[in-house]
Amino acid sequence: MPDCNKDSTAIKKINSFVERFLWWIVGIVVMILGSIYTGTTDRITSIEDKVSFLVQDKVSREELRSVTQDLRVQMDTVKTDIMSQQHSMKSDILSRLDYLLRLYPPASPVVSSVNK
Repeated sequence: MPDCNKDSTAIKKINSFVERFLWWIVGIVVMILGSIYTGTTDRITSIEDKVSFLVQDKVSREELRSVTQDLRVQMDTVKTDIMSQQHSMKSDILSRLDYLLRLYPPASPVVSSVNK
């Protein structure tokens, strides 16, 4: 009988060792899974931030198109205004020159050569 008792204590020791080993393995697996979960949530948060930035960037592009279109319209009106101002200034200069030429006609080359 002492051998049976010895065998059962040896089996209990082995079972205890196996149980502790399995608990360590379970603990390590839980740690690894927790680390993977944390890494995954960090990656998900990072990707969500990128997606929200892209959505905002897309809205910004639409706003940019709108602003660009408005600026083009403004540039066209300013261009038209500048061209009309240039035309009026040109016609004003020409009318003044015409007036001055009527007041003070240039001496003809024939008359100036005769006077010499």
